Amino acid sequence: MPPELTQTNAAEAEAIHEFESTFGFNQLPWYTTSDWQASKKWVVKIYQSAPADFRDYVEWRDGKGKYDAMSNKQIRLTPRAFMDTGYPTFKASAMYAKKTDETRPEYKPYKPEEKNYVPRPATIKPVIRKPAE
Repeated sequence: MPPELTQTNAAEAEAIHEFESTFGFNQLPWYTTSDWQASKKWVVKIYQSAPADFRDYVEWRDGKGKYDAMSNKQIRLTPRAFMDTGYPTFKASAMYAKKTDETRPEYKPYKPEEKNYVPRPATIKPVIRKPAE
């Protein structure tokens, strides 16, 4: 057996083990259907690019993502849905979580002196119209 193939199998086994242990699964049926085989390839690719992402997903699911995340039962029933919507939802939430009130002007408190605020003179009264009946 060539050493490249052995390294590939070891990396694949490590990624699968990390996914199963992080989410708390027993052995998943990786080789049963085309969806599970595609999911296995996807898990290996994600694990090689960002090894901590699955742990971060579980933390997000327990915290801020409790209404958006997929449960273990949903992942087991539809692995393709986890690849297509569950994981991308997590990545999108992480992307938008970095925006804080300091960086978003619409959430800063309004301070009149910042806008060259000129108060209305006391001699000018606002016109308040009554609604038509």
